[in-house]
Amino acid sequence: MSTFRTIKRPEYTGENRCWLCTVVNVLLLGIASIAVAVVSPPVAVAVAALGAAGIWLRGYLVPYTPEFAPRLVAVLPRDPFHDEPRAEAGSLADGLADDAAIDRSVDGEAVLATLVETGIVEVDEEADQLFLSRPFERRWHEEMADLAAASDRDLADATAAVVTEAADRSIVTSRGRTHVVLEGESGAATDETWLQRPVAVAEVAAVRALTDAGVPQEVRRLAAEPLCTFLETCPECEEELVEGAEHGCCGTPRSATRAPRTVLRCPSCRVQFALFE
Repeated sequence: MSTFRTIKRPEYTGENRCWLCTVVNVLLLGIASIAVAVVSPPVAVAVAALGAAGIWLRGYLVPYTPEFAPRLVAVLPRDPFHDEPRAEAGSLADGLADDAAIDRSVDGEAVLATLVETGIVEVDEEADQLFLSRPFERRWHEEMADLAAASDRDLADATAAVVTEAADRSIVTSRGRTHVVLEGESGAATDETWLQRPVAVAEVAAVRALTDAGVPQEVRRLAAEPLCTFLETCPECEEELVEGAEHGCCGTPRSATRAPRTVLRCPSCRVQFALFE
């Protein structure tokens, strides 16, 4: 059993499996098996069986696939096995090019300190854990329920009301997914913020609840994405959220000094809500 656990790599299998890497490794295994079959068919069968078992248990067969594969896939316009457009996944914290309401000099520790000072986040020092205060959590979920039931247009209007620098807003459906798109004054593609509908629901609701709680304006939008780490279910479909490797080819490039990044996402909507650094 200990040997089995040593061989198995859950960070690259199950929900975390990168199917692009799996397919590439299967093709390479097939080529190797055919080459061996020329010399010894029985050995080729053994190579194919052991290789397939390795891919199933580990997620890949070629050594260091998680190190080099993400860099290879990064040059593609999109990952064919993850249908989320790379340029279309955003947060209210991204802001627009001329968005004066976002102070990018404020770091995560300062945001957390403000949330603790205002009673939004409570600290259990003995357990070394953070919790949302019940009044805020209740208010946040009420706002999410209202926005989840709203039409796409009403949700876009609510999002634009939060991002005061937005010159225009629109609804874009891409590969079956609905996005709220905010445009800046310049109208350039680089001056846009794309939010998938469930993310817009969660983050706009968070800003509204933070406003009611008296949190300073300069912190509200910056706090919206970190607060999503406290979500347990998707505000859109109510599916239980799961933690897994960041979307893309085996997640992000890995090295001996950098661990794989973990995200909180909805397995049904395939939407990423938070990134754990």
